[in-house]
Amino acid sequence: SSFTVTPHNLVVTTQPGNAAYGASQTKAALSTSTEVKARDGNNNVLTGTDASGHSVVATIQESGSGSVVQAALLGQNTYTIASGARVYTDLGVQGESGTFTLRWTYMGVTIDSSSFTVTPHNLVVTTQPGNAAYGAS
Repeated sequence: SSFTVTPHNLVVTTQPGNAAYGASQTKAALSTSTEVKARDGNNNVLTGTDASGHSVVATIQESGSGSVVQAALLGQNTYTIASGARVYTDLGVQGESGTFTLRWTYMGVTIDSSSFTVTPHNLVVTTQPGNAAYGAS
């Protein structure tokens, strides 16, 4: 017969890397893939695939505040667990730049990543403004 094993904790085994907007990008892609593993009360990685339909969901938040930010997490951020782990390969940020964390939730268990930074694309002034003078009026 089948049964459901509830995870005791989640572990981020590969932390997200920093991201930067490119010249014509609307998404700042994270520089590394991230991996999350579900573990039981004995700290063993859960094996098998979650057939019960539960998904591990990633969200973005401002680092240190725990609040949702004015930035969107793009890419596939909802998966079922397979062999006790899930690798996120295409995550990116759209919106404001700053320092963020990712938060994963699975069956009531939550873990946050370490902080990562999203930097804006550098603006370059190609034509400097000219001088101005008040005229008689």
